[in-house]
Amino acid sequence: MNMKHNFFLALSFFFIVCLSFINNLYALGISTEFNNIFVENLQIGQEYNLTKLLNLPCKAKNNSDKKVKIKIQPVYPVQQSLKPGFEVIPSTEWIKISNPEVLVEPQSFAVSDVIIRIPNEKNLLGKKFQVNIWFYISSIESEGGFLAVTPGVEGSLLFSISPEIEKQKFQPVDLNFELEPREIYSFISSTNSFVSKVEIKNLSKKTYIYAISQKSPYEVDLKIKEGYEPLPDGYLIFSAKELKIKKKKSKMFNVYFDTTKNIKPGNYFALIEINTSSKGISGSKYLKVFLEVK
Repeated sequence: MNMKHNFFLALSFFFIVCLSFINNLYALGISTEFNNIFVENLQIGQEYNLTKLLNLPCKAKNNSDKKVKIKIQPVYPVQQSLKPGFEVIPSTEWIKISNPEVLVEPQSFAVSDVIIRIPNEKNLLGKKFQVNIWFYISSIESEGGFLAVTPGVEGSLLFSISPEIEKQKFQPVDLNFELEPREIYSFISSTNSFVSKVEIKNLSKKTYIYAISQKSPYEVDLKIKEGYEPLPDGYLIFSAKELKIKKKKSKMFNVYFDTTKNIKPGNYFALIEINTSSKGISGSKYLKVFLEVK
């Protein structure tokens, strides 16, 4: 009888510990918008700080109600996630995280510079590489032990190396702009071709021209949500192909679906690329579009 009693006590304690762990795990959360970043025309033998170059530090938000330690590190992407034409970065030593470990208050951000160091090797000319940045919660303040599961999120960083060596100095380009909405959900029929209005907010200190186009999700290492298929190129129409926006100002453009093209009813996923550039370098951000076509 005592053995049974002790067994049930031990079993109850085990379930209490498990429930406590599960509740604690679900209370934790982390997110980032540092994903599908594409930087073009970098030079061999150079070092690029993305904060100075693009005004684009990597940030991860602590979505929990606890103070946590967030670690940031470059990792090799899996082969299946590679964008066509890109290679896995030869070494994560090319990437330096200036602030790899940050103690973060609830609902606040871990922020760090990402620095790309490209070896001075001519065989790298014209190549394209991908590296992923992994953000994860390594510990919770004032709680001992270790986390059996480390909540985390991964973002991809894509960059290309110029096919030619250029001695002229590049000018930084500022990717400090926001898109509103962050995602688009729209219903399309034979009588409704309007998809959405999109606002570009230039938060930088300079005037920039923003080029607008449809982009294949396969080209930017973006997984398509289950139940959706990629929208073929050319099915989105924009009221403007580019917008010149002054510092601290914003402009809007309309997105339409080309109903003159034949397409079977279903759920489709598309991507809008917003690209801006300066002398010798350019960068992009992307807007997800989910369409239900009748």
